[in-house]
Amino acid sequence: MSEELAVPSSNEPDIPRTRIRSQQRDALVYGLNLALDDGQLDYEETQKRATIANRATYMDEVMPLLSDLNFGRNLPATTNPQILDVLTQAQQQGLTEIAAIDAATTAMTQPQNQALTNYSNASKSTASIAIFSGSSKRGPWLVGPKHNVFGAFGGVHIDLRQAQLAGPVTTIRTAMCFGGVNIKVPENYRIIESVFPLFGGVSITDGKGVTLKLSDLPPDAPVIDLRGIMAFGGLEIKRVPINK
Repeated sequence: MSEELAVPSSNEPDIPRTRIRSQQRDALVYGLNLALDDGQLDYEETQKRATIANRATYMDEVMPLLSDLNFGRNLPATTNPQILDVLTQAQQQGLTEIAAIDAATTAMTQPQNQALTNYSNASKSTASIAIFSGSSKRGPWLVGPKHNVFGAFGGVHIDLRQAQLAGPVTTIRTAMCFGGVNIKVPENYRIIESVFPLFGGVSITDGKGVTLKLSDLPPDAPVIDLRGIMAFGGLEIKRVPINK
């Protein structure tokens, strides 16, 4: 599973390149998560492919990411059949049909109840901002499908233990300079990290009392997809027990 993925080095001159959209990256990461649950990929390979997806600019750069995976009915029964159908279609078409990936994104982010529907309609993206200051989100709060973290000479603390997620994949984008970000994630959430450290550091650790391994998470485990850049600072992701 550790073999290098073949990424196209050039394109036919008569075929214009198509830029990948953030929703399409989300759908790709979700598809990789399904393959991880099904045993087709290990955790290291999933992280590697997710990093490629998150840093890609054009669709042809991510074509190999799903091409060798099987999205058949042997995948977890808890998975939305519509998502499997769309991912299979996208795989067969070599990810050239933008509509297929967009449809997968729409299918996987359908709100679970009316409360989340109202929240999704009101605000699909929230932010934590700390410039020469601090920002903290903890306790019961609603997390949109995308949460942006910005900061300079400050610190951000995000606690997801009592938070309610708007969908199965929550993307947290970080842009921090000369500061720190601390994120507490319940142990029953899957973590995919592709943050680029520039004279900084990124770590994922298990807090005291954590007993559930990332490799043992159930197929329907929520996904926390971490992206962005840390410059002259540190990002700490700590897995914490569910009931603490």
